[in-house]
Amino acid sequence: ERKESEKVKKQKAIAKEYVDKALSWEEEDDDAGGFRIVVLKHIFDPKQAEGDPNYYEDIEKDIMEECETMGPVEKVTVFEKNEEGVVVVKFRGSLAAHKCRKVMNGRWFDGRKLEAEFFDGKTDYRYKQTEEEVAERRKNWEKWLESEEQEEEDAGP
Repeated sequence: ERKESEKVKKQKAIAKEYVDKALSWEEEDDDAGGFRIVVLKHIFDPKQAEGDPNYYEDIEKDIMEECETMGPVEKVTVFEKNEEGVVVVKFRGSLAAHKCRKVMNGRWFDGRKLEAEFFDGKTDYRYKQTEEEVAERRKNWEKWLESEEQEEEDAGP
């Protein structure tokens, strides 16, 4: 009987700990099963990036800095050349992600009204090259290969 009551006490303690954790508002107790990825739209205009090799890197740093005020950030991804100016932020917990969505949605940034939404798990925000861009890239690659071959021939054995 004594062993059984100790077992019951242990089970009750485990159950209480589980309930306390589930009902906690603490960020580190966040189950991470909620929405943790926020899609920010209209953060940048791809035309502004032309001629600035650090443009996207600067945006990534700025967004990381701003979003870390809302909670721990795991990753910031800037989708270069995306026409909607998309940046995706992955938070460690869903509470920070919810705060980010609330703070950033409708906010004005550099003359653009931002949209913040949770990632749907499907949308591909990567830039898709046009056929002309692919042809131009191939042409430049072939020129580079030819110049490498010419340098090797000129260098000799």
